[in-house]
Amino acid sequence: MLLLRVLFAGLTTATVIAAPTAGADPATDTSCTPELEGVMSKRATSDVAMLCKDRMWWPQPVDAPPSDRWVTFGPTLTMRGQGLPNPNVVQGSWLATPIGPWTRCRSMQQSGVAPGAISPPLEDQGPPNQPMLFQIDPNMVSTQFSGYCLWVRTP
Repeated sequence: MLLLRVLFAGLTTATVIAAPTAGADPATDTSCTPELEGVMSKRATSDVAMLCKDRMWWPQPVDAPPSDRWVTFGPTLTMRGQGLPNPNVVQGSWLATPIGPWTRCRSMQQSGVAPGAISPPLEDQGPPNQPMLFQIDPNMVSTQFSGYCLWVRTP
């Protein structure tokens, strides 16, 4: 815990206790529930990866290893692939499962096709309330995950 002394306009002071740099849900201020323990997400306003641990979201270092489990809460999150340094996700088969009513999962990825050139966006979108199986390319530069979904790399 961090203690801060704050001087208010006037002559009074107060002591404020600040929590460590954990936060609410990176995208919508929904709490990190026990079902999401060990799952990653990102804040909607930055590229900081967050890990759900002990019912709180904790920022992760930029060079943290890629995660095989992510959650999105509607807004689009951009993931870095193996075509860039410090990837968030890696190639392989992925299963996106809706975790909210009347939602669908959507992935839009672009891959490196030649030095300095990337592919047109490749979209995968599942039907409402149904899981979606899709592939992440080994040369993927970025992919956007959206929907209220759990994203898991499958063996």
